[in-house]
Amino acid sequence: MGKPDLQRCARAAGAEWLLCDIGNTQSKLHVVRCGAIAELMLVPHGREEWLREQLCGRRFEECLVSATGEVSAALAALLEEHCARVWHLSCELPLPLAIDYRSPHTLGADRIAAAAGAVALGIAGEGPVLIADAGTALTLDVVSADGRFLGGNISPGVRMRIEALHGHTAHLPAIASEGDTPLIGYSTDTALRAGCVGGVAREIDALADALARDGAPALTVLTGGDAELIAPLLRHPYRLEHDLVAHGMLAILQYQLQKQN
Repeated sequence: MGKPDLQRCARAAGAEWLLCDIGNTQSKLHVVRCGAIAELMLVPHGREEWLREQLCGRRFEECLVSATGEVSAALAALLEEHCARVWHLSCELPLPLAIDYRSPHTLGADRIAAAAGAVALGIAGEGPVLIADAGTALTLDVVSADGRFLGGNISPGVRMRIEALHGHTAHLPAIASEGDTPLIGYSTDTALRAGCVGGVAREIDALADALARDGAPALTVLTGGDAELIAPLLRHPYRLEHDLVAHGMLAILQYQLQKQN
């Protein structure tokens, strides 16, 4: 994306945009001022009244919503109240990247946004980019060097793996995901952590290995709530981008406005 028009920013002093990233466990609301992400609000599901207090007296020119599921009626009403215009991210919007996916209407908005973020930040370059979003689910998506979303894989995230083992067995405990994570567990806790946390890291590295065998090595970009937990266990070089989805949402929103002008 081009640089913000500073004169336009000066004329629109005080004008703000809102990026609403609704995940499986919480919502992230990024406030944008003059083309840059300036503020973050973390809102656990069911805390819309708290958010209403935070937004009191504020008005946003544009809002883009990326949701992994349904947007609650309370949150939808709140956004309509405080935003002059609300966009909903999907494959049907004009996008600043091509989507090579056979079922684009089933493609999660967060995956689209993360791919757009990799392109907007200039990460896609000499080779493909492997985007590893380690959240409730682990999504591994590939963006080509020329900025095309090629597809990806989905599997359970760290905590989902731990909870599934605890819930579907008689004696395995519900352990914390943080802690010693050896290659080979020396206790039940470390065995679970080696399998669940270490397993996610090895899954990421295995796909990076496969991409390297098929052509140019892929740069791994790590994001999501468990990114810092996974990062030390990776063999391949990686780039940590906590706000990758937000950067992609901003690029997509800017693209909508450019298309209208």
